[in-house]
Amino acid sequence: MGTSPYQIRAVERSLDILEAFLVRRPAMDLDTISDCCQLPKSTAFKILSVLKGRGYVQKDADDGKYRIGFQAYEVGNRYVAGLTVTEVVHPVLRDLAARFPGCSAHLASLAPTETEIVYLDIVSMNVILALVPVGSHYPAYSTALGKCLLAELPEPELSRRLAHVHMPQFTPQTIVDPQALREHLSLVRERGYAMDDEEMAPGNLCVGVPIRDRRGDAVAAISTSHVKAATTVDRATIISAMREAAQEINHSLGYLSSHPHLS
Repeated sequence: MGTSPYQIRAVERSLDILEAFLVRRPAMDLDTISDCCQLPKSTAFKILSVLKGRGYVQKDADDGKYRIGFQAYEVGNRYVAGLTVTEVVHPVLRDLAARFPGCSAHLASLAPTETEIVYLDIVSMNVILALVPVGSHYPAYSTALGKCLLAELPEPELSRRLAHVHMPQFTPQTIVDPQALREHLSLVRERGYAMDDEEMAPGNLCVGVPIRDRRGDAVAAISTSHVKAATTVDRATIISAMREAAQEINHSLGYLSSHPHLS
């Protein structure tokens, strides 16, 4: 059965609107969406109404701005977990785990609402190492993965999350002050990598780097976790390996311009 040009155009316009939402631009009003997508406001409003009804966008009752809805996250997460990112990243995690046999290597994304990371893949060659299950949630503020992703958020989104975050202290090294975390995230942003040096668990060192899609947005992060007393490699070697791994993944995901901190 054929499809009319009008129906194709409507689908294209709907996708244009969804793709206009970026990590650095998570919320937009109707005027902004209309301008970004070069659509009449009346057309944009009708499409947004349909997307809102299906859960692909949501509208803030206070400021009238639209955000990506949970249904879009669900569909996107199926794609990430079942196809592109996981398929691209898994061999790299396997290589990292083989290079540092006592470590575990991880892939995680930032949860859409809670300030937590969600583990999407975990690899280790150490059969006695206890691994968290894929799908587990962990605090973002005290993990290398989470700090990588928090550092990439636009200021309004970071402020929104930190205003409501609960920051229990897991070890004496855990950062529990939001302002101190902000300062630490600035350093993470400058360096291009994050470290969890006994912040989640005593004796554990974790190094994380963001991975980027073709637009350069940080869509997830990878890390390796090491038992400090057992590892025979220094931090500089681990950091260098993580930078190389991120470059390989970024290239595979279509991000051809090297991030300045990963060069």
